[in-house]
Amino acid sequence: AKLHTGERVAVKVQKANVEEIVETDLSIMKFIANESDRFNTSFKHLNLPAVLHEFDKSIHKEMDFDNELMNIRHLSDNFKYNDKIIVPTTYPDYSNEKVLTMEYVEGVKLSEVIAGDDPKYNKILIADRIVRSYFQQLFIDGFFHADPHPGNIFVTDDNAICYIDFGMMGVLDEEFRQDLAELMIYFSDRNIDGLINQLIRMDILNEKTDINILKSDLNDLFAKYYGVELSRFNGIIEDLLFLMQKFDVRLPNEFVLMARGLSMVENTGLRLDPDIDVVALLKPFARKLMVQRYNPLKMANNAKNSFFAFEHVLRALPSLISKTIYKVEEGEVTVNIEVKHISEIANQLSLAIIIAALLVGSSLVMLIDVGPRFYEMPVLGFVGFTISLALGVFTVLRYFIDF
Repeated sequence: AKLHTGERVAVKVQKANVEEIVETDLSIMKFIANESDRFNTSFKHLNLPAVLHEFDKSIHKEMDFDNELMNIRHLSDNFKYNDKIIVPTTYPDYSNEKVLTMEYVEGVKLSEVIAGDDPKYNKILIADRIVRSYFQQLFIDGFFHADPHPGNIFVTDDNAICYIDFGMMGVLDEEFRQDLAELMIYFSDRNIDGLINQLIRMDILNEKTDINILKSDLNDLFAKYYGVELSRFNGIIEDLLFLMQKFDVRLPNEFVLMARGLSMVENTGLRLDPDIDVVALLKPFARKLMVQRYNPLKMANNAKNSFFAFEHVLRALPSLISKTIYKVEEGEVTVNIEVKHISEIANQLSLAIIIAALLVGSSLVMLIDVGPRFYEMPVLGFVGFTISLALGVFTVLRYFIDF
């Protein structure tokens, strides 16, 4: 289209009744995801309900063009000093929640560049720019395009990259980005102990995980992928997901969304340049983030925040203690005690009661001078004492055997 000023623009218009169609589809997908997660253990590692929850939020944001306009502005600001990564200019006065007006960018879809052999497009350079720009989004900016397939990327005549369709974006907070960067460094350095410790710090693994078996599986994974280039590296995300399934681990939602986008970019890089070294491109971004993490000013700011948080806890402590005492006095506190091997304890207790009853009954029979006798003792009392002795010896022996 053209504005009154003569400028050429691209106009995105939402289809009629699309919201009703999406809601119907989402309800079906939610049912399938919940039932699959509930009854099929092979899907648990994918955390389908969480993925669909994120998709639900994303698709509703994607249908809100006002939100997409803000996403474009945000991403554009992140790349304002890089003229080889283009984010279209927006026109708010000609946009609303159903219509989005943007700068018209001359170029072709990346999918056409991949399929064609036009010499003016430098596929190696294009692959490098796409991967680097995506690593910047993930590790530096924490605001990334969550659907970077070749149809959503244009290439200009001078091999600049232009992203389009900004409805589905992901956000990674600073702590997660730093943890992710450290995880990638441990992985690229083949530091299995560091990798496992980092997974624990990220609450992806817990104390129930068999660390020895995990180490063995990670060694096998490194043997398969370490040192290889992108032509084989793109399969590692899927293998990691299946490895997490083995240990019944549910990955954080942001990790799943990030992994999806990264897989698309890796696959695109592979199709453009089979020899691209994605690990070499990754390390500078990860190490830059780690330097920021241990920056003295950053550490001082973290210490200040921790001090204030601790001070708030100290101020709230007297009130918390007072409330707890009040609830105890009012009988509002319930204490749950978990007793292991309760059935064994009950059996031993029952046996002890039986032995005690036999001893007491046999003693009473001994005091009554009736019935047949054996060595001047009532036969019934003698039998009772004998059974009690046998059961007592059995109980003691079983205790020492179990011990």
